[in-house]
Amino acid sequence: MKNVLKILFFGSITLLFVRCTLSTYISSQYDDVLNIERHRYDATFNKNERNEQTYSQNISILKERNNNGEMIYTMYDIISLPYESFNLSDKMYIVIDKKVIELNNKTLENGVFTKFDEETSSIMKADSSKVDVVTGYSEQHLKTYKMTRILDSEIIERISGAKDVYLRYYAGPNLITSEIKSYKLGALKRMIQKNYK
Repeated sequence: MKNVLKILFFGSITLLFVRCTLSTYISSQYDDVLNIERHRYDATFNKNERNEQTYSQNISILKERNNNGEMIYTMYDIISLPYESFNLSDKMYIVIDKKVIELNNKTLENGVFTKFDEETSSIMKADSSKVDVVTGYSEQHLKTYKMTRILDSEIIERISGAKDVYLRYYAGPNLITSEIKSYKLGALKRMIQKNYK
């Protein structure tokens, strides 16, 4: 019994690590059109607190060097909420080691889109093999918000040495908290520290 519990515990830890790793990554590429090297951080977030608003979120932070040699960090942020949710407030905050900083949107777009999911079931064929068939579709309407923000050097410097970072949004009476912690925070710090050739 103890061995089974150990296997379950380590399996759960491994699964959690793999999930965090797959939903967060950094990449680098050279843009020969603009003659610029780009470093990028991507992360995915979902509802993580018991009474929190249901949501999904994708964040990309792009690091580029401008013509003056300065580093520019731009955060691209997409949040999807169920259709019946309140609208997302235009105010958003980043909290770095308990220091609250309001972030202003450079651009904000919103809209509604429909997501279709296939419903399948397995059926037995005459030769006793099973095959999955589509039995229907479910339709979900989502509100989507696309935001772009510039992260100034103070924010980047604070993140570089931070132990605790999270993003806070509001949708009517509901809080949305996206925690950038453990592997996700480590990946963001590695992207910030990447040097240009």
